[in-house]
Amino acid sequence: MEAQYLSGWFRAKWIALCIIQLLKEADRSPIVGIRMLRVTETLMAALKHLRLKNKPRKFWVDAICINQDDKDELNLQVPLMSKIYSEAQNVCVWLGERDDTSSLAMKLLPKIRDLEDFEEIIDSKTTSEEWDALIKLMQKEWFRRRWVVQEIALARRASIYCGKDELSWSDFSEAIALFQDGAHLVNAKFKGDAAYRNEPDYVGNVSEYPASRLVAATSRVVRKSEDNDVMMKVESLEYLVSTLTPFEATESADSIYAVLSLAKDVPGYSKVIAPTATIDTTIDTTAANGITENNQRIEKETREGRLVSKVVQRFRKVAEKYPVDYKKPFTTICTDFLDFVFRTSHSLDMICRPWAPKTETALPSWILTLWDETHVQHRKYKTMIRKRADILVGAPGQGVYSASGRYPAFHKITTKEEHGQMRTVLTVEGFVLDVIAKRDDAASAAVVPESWFEIGGWDRDREEPLPEAFWRTLVADRDHEGRNPPAFYPLACKHALGYFHNRSDSVDVMRVADRLDETVLKRFIQRLQAVIWGRRLARTKRDKFLSLVPSKTVEKDLICIVAGISVPVILRQRTSGPGYEFIGEAYVHGMMDGEAFEVKRRLELEWERLELY
Repeated sequence: MEAQYLSGWFRAKWIALCIIQLLKEADRSPIVGIRMLRVTETLMAALKHLRLKNKPRKFWVDAICINQDDKDELNLQVPLMSKIYSEAQNVCVWLGERDDTSSLAMKLLPKIRDLEDFEEIIDSKTTSEEWDALIKLMQKEWFRRRWVVQEIALARRASIYCGKDELSWSDFSEAIALFQDGAHLVNAKFKGDAAYRNEPDYVGNVSEYPASRLVAATSRVVRKSEDNDVMMKVESLEYLVSTLTPFEATESADSIYAVLSLAKDVPGYSKVIAPTATIDTTIDTTAANGITENNQRIEKETREGRLVSKVVQRFRKVAEKYPVDYKKPFTTICTDFLDFVFRTSHSLDMICRPWAPKTETALPSWILTLWDETHVQHRKYKTMIRKRADILVGAPGQGVYSASGRYPAFHKITTKEEHGQMRTVLTVEGFVLDVIAKRDDAASAAVVPESWFEIGGWDRDREEPLPEAFWRTLVADRDHEGRNPPAFYPLACKHALGYFHNRSDSVDVMRVADRLDETVLKRFIQRLQAVIWGRRLARTKRDKFLSLVPSKTVEKDLICIVAGISVPVILRQRTSGPGYEFIGEAYVHGMMDGEAFEVKRRLELEWERLELY
C-alpha cells in the first residue's frame, strides 16, 4: 500500500473537511464533485501539516475509513487492521500542534542519543526545563491509546510529528530507552534545582511511563526481517493484555480486541505463524476430524484412545477463531478472554492481575480492574508513581512461585440466576490451607506500621537477630529479579527498619532511602516497597503462618491453594448465598513452593470445587 497510515488522538470536536477531488485514479483527472465530511479539529490540523505542496499524498485514517458507531463494521474490520498497519508506507504519529514545551522536548531527543557523552550531556549540556518538557511529551494522550501498540509494532516505518517537528520512531525509541537508563542522573539534576523545589524523585518510575511501556512493548512483541516485515509474533494474548494496561481504549472491548493481531496464540488474525512450546494453534481441523474418525473404536476401548480424544478436542478448541463481537456485554467479552487464556496457558494466574478497564459495569470479583493497578500518574508532576505493590504472580511466563505445584488447573465458567439477576461464576478446584486470625494495619505507601514488628516477632530495642520469617516475608522471599534473596538482606532490613527508631515507631522507608548514599541499601528498600506497598501483615489461626495479604482482607477470610494459581489466594465466604468472593493473592511464608501439599497430606484436607462470584 502506497498510502501513509495516520495515527493520532483525534478529539471529538468536529469541523468540516472538503474533499474536492473524487478521482477515478490518482492521475490528476478533472474534479468530478465536492463532498463535505465532518472530521475532528485535531485531524484537520494533522492533515494540513502533513500534506505535500507539489503532489497528492494518500492517508488511511481510522476515524474516517471505519464507521466507529457501526458494531457490525467494527466486527468485520478489526481482524483486518494488521494488514493496514503492516502494508502502509509509513505510520505517521500525530502528537498535536507544536508549542514551546514540545519544541524543547523534540530538540532534546537527538541529544540523548549521543552515547559517548551521555552522562556529560545530562549533567552540563541540558537543563531541568528540557527534561521536564520531555516528561510532558511522554505523557501526551497518543501514548496512552491501546491501538497504537499494533500500529507501531507492525509498521515497516514510523515517524513522530509534533507540529512541524519530526523524528523517526527508531530515533525516538532509542532516546527514551536511554532516558530510562539514566533516570537517576536526571533525578539528581532536579534535586539540585530550586525551581523544581529540589524534588529528589521528580522523574518517578520512567519505565512505567506510557511512552516507555510502548517502546518496550513494541520492541519485543514481534521479530522483523531486514525489510521490516513481521516474521514472528513473540508474546501470548495473556501477556499482552497483562502488560499493556497503561494503554487506554475508548471502547472497553478494545482492551482485548486491539491486541489480537499481535498475539502469537490467537489463530485467524495474520498470515504470520508463530512457534509455540505447547500446542500448535495452527493445526488443520480437518486432519483433527480424521484423527477422531480413525480412532473411534480405539477411543471406546482403550485409555490411549481416550487420551487421543482429549488432545484432539483441545486442538480443535484452541484452533477456533477468537470471537470478536462488539455487541456482546462487556462481562461476556471478559469471560471469553479469560476462558481462552485458561485453556491456552493451563494457568489461572490471570485472575490475580488487574487488567480490565475501569468501567461502570459490575464485574465478578475474579475479574480485576485497573482500579487495582500498581502505578498511577502523579497529579502534580504527571510522572508515574507507585500506587500498590507489585503483582506476586508476575507477568505471564515470568512467575517465580509454585504454591499449587504441578496439579492441573481446572475451570468452568457458568451463569446462575440469583435474586432475579444473572451472575457469572468461575468454578475452580482447591483446598483451604488456613484462616486469617489476625491482620495488622496496611502499609500506607511504603510506611512499615509499628504493629508489624510485634506480629513479626521482632523487638527493635533488643540487640537480637531479625526473625527470618519476618524479613523474608517483607521481601516475599525473593530479590527484585525473582531470585533467592542475597545473604545481605537481613542486615539491610535491620538497618533500614532501625534507621528512624528513635524518632518514630513506624518506619517510612522512602525517607530512609532519601538519606542514604549506599546503592545496596537503596536496592533493598526498592524491593521492600515493591512488596509491602498497601498490603497487610497477617497471622493464620492454626499454623500461625506469617503472611502478606490484600488491604481489604479481614479476619476469618480463608487462605486457599487453587489448582493452576502459582500463589496462595484469599477467599471470603459470601453472606448472600453459597460460594466465595475473590479477595486477591497472598504471600504465605513457607507455603510458596508446594509445601502446602505436605500440610494437606498431614491434615487430610480435601480438594473442593470452589465457586467464585
